[in-house]
Amino acid sequence: MSRAGIGFDIQINPAQERALLRFSRQMPKQIPRVLSRAVNRTASPTAIKMIADEVGQEILLKKGSIKKRIRLQRRATPSEPSAMIAIPPAKSPSLASFRRPKDIHPRGVRVQVRADEPPQVLRHAFIRSLSGVPQILTREMPGGGISPRYPVTVKRGPSVRGVFANEPGLAQRALRNISAALGRRVSHEINFELSRSVR
Repeated sequence: MSRAGIGFDIQINPAQERALLRFSRQMPKQIPRVLSRAVNRTASPTAIKMIADEVGQEILLKKGSIKKRIRLQRRATPSEPSAMIAIPPAKSPSLASFRRPKDIHPRGVRVQVRADEPPQVLRHAFIRSLSGVPQILTREMPGGGISPRYPVTVKRGPSVRGVFANEPGLAQRALRNISAALGRRVSHEINFELSRSVR
């Protein structure tokens, strides 16, 4: 996975092109505007939400924290009818952002990162606020082990970018759902323009 992040285009497929071709015989000048509007309205917020939903089924991070790491990098225009969604490189979210069971463990901190795994106990970890934000911290020695003499280390979980890229089938499911949503949006925009033309 490159340091440049993950990005993919949202654009129409051949079936949607055929629907637009039929529409173009009636209103050829409206095609670029209809297409760019459909792509943009699918890209944000629909596509971002769909990606966040898929990632959120794998890791127990709040949806808002997932969504803010997914960006609309390029909007479609009538001359370039494709949009770019990107998940740029970013610091992995703090473990304190993941689900923490309410029961307290006497020797550390309990946290559940993945939906398909039980909570784990981070032994000798503790929770403190840094700049007003609760964090899960440890004092780790360079060669391993825990010592109260070392500075605190913020424990972090998996990145949204890493989960999207590496979880088997996740990206494919998200893209399939986005493609279906784009097809529905193209049909909606075509019907909207046709309804305007008969008023």
